[in-house]
Amino acid sequence: LFEDFDFVHKHLEPLKDILDLPLVVFSAIIFCTLAVVLSYYARKMDSRINKEQDLLSSKVRKEMSQNIAHELKTPISSIMSYSETILYNDKVTEDVKNEFVERIYAQSQRLASLASDIAILNKIDYGKKNYPIVEVDVSQIVKDTIKECEFALKEKNITVWNNLKDTISIMGDPSLIYSIFINLLDNVIKYSGGGCNVVISATENKSHYLFHFSDNGIGVSKENVARLFERFYRVDKGRSRQLGGTGLGLSIVKNEINLH
Repeated sequence: LFEDFDFVHKHLEPLKDILDLPLVVFSAIIFCTLAVVLSYYARKMDSRINKEQDLLSSKVRKEMSQNIAHELKTPISSIMSYSETILYNDKVTEDVKNEFVERIYAQSQRLASLASDIAILNKIDYGKKNYPIVEVDVSQIVKDTIKECEFALKEKNITVWNNLKDTISIMGDPSLIYSIFINLLDNVIKYSGGGCNVVISATENKSHYLFHFSDNGIGVSKENVARLFERFYRVDKGRSRQLGGTGLGLSIVKNEINLH
């Protein structure tokens, strides 16, 4: 084998460096043509993606507008009806008037909550530039949130087991993280049925924390689980409105988490 290699090696002449100008020009033309074609298709693809995103955004905005109009209709109709009765019906007693005024106030609160939730969602849609990203102690925020809901939790006989360690620091927006936990607790208070346990815990990984928030309340049927985070979706519309829900709480939670 080595003898054959030596023989071949001795009789091979080194290749001469020859500059083939036509070949170089031809290669340059091919590369330029490919670059132009790829650039054209890249711009075309970008344009198509932008159009699809615009259509999707337009569809989402349209659905949002329709949902908002639908949600506003009920409280506004109630306020107008109660107000009209108080103003133009001379036979209404003082007790009934007071009851109607209380109902008007309740519907006004619902409108205020709805306006606040819509404003939060709109602000989140514009992205991170609207929120300062700083170091946040999630453990302290959760403690403050539980304390704030203490009266409502006792009233519904709900026990919260906070298993978070004393300090969990992450980079985020304090107001949004507070909103996440206050919405989750509020959801339990309103819809769990009461008399349940809430467990809050976290698992630490190399680059992030995985937070767990669970309760053993009445739960949600499987067909409704997939739609829980849709805007204005309610499992029980009548009960949700009666309890003052806007149908945006869990959607806000999802968007706040996605933002982070």
